[in-house]
Amino acid sequence: MVSNGGTEKSPGSSEPPPKGKTANFAKGDGSVAGAVTWGLNQLSGGAQKGYNTNKGKSSRDSTAWNHNCLAFVATAYGRRINDLSASTAYNAYRTCVRHGRKFSKGGRPPAGSVFFLGPTRTNSAGHTFFSTGEFTADGQPLVLTTTGYGGLKGIQKITLKRMLSMVGGTYFGWTPMP
Repeated sequence: MVSNGGTEKSPGSSEPPPKGKTANFAKGDGSVAGAVTWGLNQLSGGAQKGYNTNKGKSSRDSTAWNHNCLAFVATAYGRRINDLSASTAYNAYRTCVRHGRKFSKGGRPPAGSVFFLGPTRTNSAGHTFFSTGEFTADGQPLVLTTTGYGGLKGIQKITLKRMLSMVGGTYFGWTPMP
């Protein structure tokens, strides 16, 4: 089924993204619906009320989340997911593995699934971002990510394929949250 914006519904997802109470708050409420709603509202044109405590900036500043991907994902989940309490995205991935979370590199990641990329030569922290639960007409998952690379500013909603080509690093896959 194709919906507005050329995206396809994910089985079991609610699209358009759920309208949650978290849209106008500094962080999500710990739920998948809250994380996705909050994340989408950090995009340009959204409420942009998210607050990065690491930098002391709100999402209205396009640099608020640059190079703070783990803070973005953890804040989307209201800082309530212990596996996301780490110093780097790579360390969060390692914590998830240690706690038995299962990862997939294929399929159709459900809304709120968190993706991890390993460190690169120029980025020892790795990278993390999450699924909107939407897909392009050709089946590509759409993800929400921080920027600070690739000439992009602010929070972006892009395809997984574009994300992987921009950042590099070993692709560890995605795991459902919470």
